[in-house]
Amino acid sequence: MPPQVTFSRREPAHTQEHDYDCSQDSLEWALFSLGRRPADGWLESQMIADGIMSTAAGLLDGSGARLAAWIGKQYGEFGFSANNEASVDFQALADEIGPYPMLIGGHNWGGPRLGHWSGLQGYDRARDVLLLANPGGTGPLFGGQEMTREQFAARGPFSMVRVLHPDLLAGGGGGIVPAGGEVGAYVVTQVGVRLRAAPGTSEQILIEDLGVGTVVTAVDDQVVSANDIQWRHVDRGGTVGWVASKYLSPVGQGGFTAQGIADVLGAPLGKVATSYPLLEAALTARGIGDRPVLIAALATIGVETGSFAPIPEFASGEAYEFRADLGNTEPGDGPRYKGRGFIQLTGRANYRAYGELLGIDLEGDPDQALDPDIACQVFAVYFTEHRIRWLPAPAPLMNCADLARADEWTGVRVAVNGGKNGLDRFLGFVGALTALGA
Repeated sequence: MPPQVTFSRREPAHTQEHDYDCSQDSLEWALFSLGRRPADGWLESQMIADGIMSTAAGLLDGSGARLAAWIGKQYGEFGFSANNEASVDFQALADEIGPYPMLIGGHNWGGPRLGHWSGLQGYDRARDVLLLANPGGTGPLFGGQEMTREQFAARGPFSMVRVLHPDLLAGGGGGIVPAGGEVGAYVVTQVGVRLRAAPGTSEQILIEDLGVGTVVTAVDDQVVSANDIQWRHVDRGGTVGWVASKYLSPVGQGGFTAQGIADVLGAPLGKVATSYPLLEAALTARGIGDRPVLIAALATIGVETGSFAPIPEFASGEAYEFRADLGNTEPGDGPRYKGRGFIQLTGRANYRAYGELLGIDLEGDPDQALDPDIACQVFAVYFTEHRIRWLPAPAPLMNCADLARADEWTGVRVAVNGGKNGLDRFLGFVGALTALGA
């Protein structure tokens, strides 16, 4: 059955009526975006009566913890829950944009009554801005419906509340749910694919290059013919337009859910919900998004990071200093090019090579390998480009995808690790993932 609860990211902001009820109207936006329709007066009076906010001070717990608990208490019978982060940074929010609404509160955001709250609709990667459902409107006091990194820093520190439901994570990815349209996630399969304002090759270009491996979400079920091309209506990070369908491939071949993956790997659900769609899209873009490869990829990440988030190597990297085999020839290259990502990309030469394959200057800015989207793309390249001799000659060299499809699971681990460290844990994950959703 399709999920009964879906997140409509384009639910417009609900304007606050008073200077104290920004948190209430931000929550109201989130609930409406999930299909609930609480009366404004009831929501406000109940939050005041339960000591969540007051007319004198607004939200009474700036961390969002009491608000999250209250959401669970009021809406738990419908399957909803909520949690909070007392401190969150801009990049963490940008990385987490997914299939559930979030509320953010800046402790130095606003006028005489500091501490303003807003809904968070999305993140525009091309312009590096957060897209808001801001109840404060567009005036100078609350800063409109977008937020730059500089504005975020000036208005912080920030806290955050997630509003969750099991249905939202059932498909492993998020998106905008249209009124009556079919929702689907697609991965861009070519370099140079443009997002246009309307169907047609002469229409205004909204995004010059969506980027191979980028995930876009269907806004509705429309497919329109123009210039002998079929065009699909999609959303990319809050920018809605049209893309030639022939450059899109559906995401979702693995049959996994974010909750199922989190349960098997023991990983945080929020991290899985953020990164799994990016991983599946990156593998699909390279022709290896089938179930055996996904199992290998998920089991590998479970062993390598545990948290389902790209991580830096714990060590300083000084052991790699002047390692010519890694391309480290300059002072400081060891720490600068230490391991990062889902698979620990290490050494100047590897950062350069993988950056060239992806069209990204990883050598110049190695910390990009910690961005979940880029880390997933690096991972997918590694699974296709790195080959080992596993089966006896005359069998060819095999990459991780070849090995997974041949059920050579120990070979997958050796290809990644160079040995059998973590093999038992890896094989345990493979068995559990194979059974999951089969």
